Amino acid sequence: MEIDFGTSAENEALDRTVNESKDIINQSTDSEDSDSTDEDDSDDEPAIVFGDGSTTECFDDWIEKWLPSNTTIESGYQWVLVFNRQACLSQRSIIGFQRKDLDGLSASWENFIKSGRTVNYASLTELAHNHYVCSGKWMFWASSGGKIDHLWQKVASCIMKQQLPCFEAKVSTRRSYQTKYMQQVTNTHVVCIYNIDFTDYEQVMSSEQAIRKMGIKGRLFYKPDLFTHCGVYAKNPWNIKPHIFISDYDILKKESVIQSFV
Repeated sequence: MEIDFGTSAENEALDRTVNESKDIINQSTDSEDSDSTDEDDSDDEPAIVFGDGSTTECFDDWIEKWLPSNTTIESGYQWVLVFNRQACLSQRSIIGFQRKDLDGLSASWENFIKSGRTVNYASLTELAHNHYVCSGKWMFWASSGGKIDHLWQKVASCIMKQQLPCFEAKVSTRRSYQTKYMQQVTNTHVVCIYNIDFTDYEQVMSSEQAIRKMGIKGRLFYKPDLFTHCGVYAKNPWNIKPHIFISDYDILKKESVIQSFV
């Protein structure tokens, strides 16, 4: 499959977007437990990326090479990520090409907390708009092996073919952890599928429907990236859910059932 990376002018306009995209990958896996979607905001979680110009491999060869079940943290990567420049260009042109103001967000958030104002979805959304931190993601989990490899290939391919109203997706690699007695390897992976604006309900729901059309029927969670930057995790002091939507699929009715927490 040949991927169109756009004109040189478009690529130049997206250089900063690519860097922002790489910032996003420095977030670790959300837990599948809806009450414990905590993330580790460390900066040492590298990803292997397709779509940023760093590889000359064709997409089909690249995706086969970096299947999540075969890629462990020992490879040097904690995420496998695909980024579609043209999709990002198209989506960002709607809301403008303002760069994410993460430094400004950090300062505003600190001042907001000090002010004693109520932290709720409305105040967080205001911060998101003020500092252009509006991206969000649908997430789902799958067991390691053929299942996650198959689902990831479908998601990644749809991103690169612009068959999803989303610009980026990533999947966690196999991760090891130390128990009391031995080193264990995680048996599940999380897939995150990003859209530009979590405050655009139609865009978020359109993304959900496109994911369902791919045949993914499991539970989906939707989380704004702003929540990560502001520390809105499970059991946060403001009693805010760490996600704003949950989607379950009704097999009999063949339709999604959406729970909203906003």
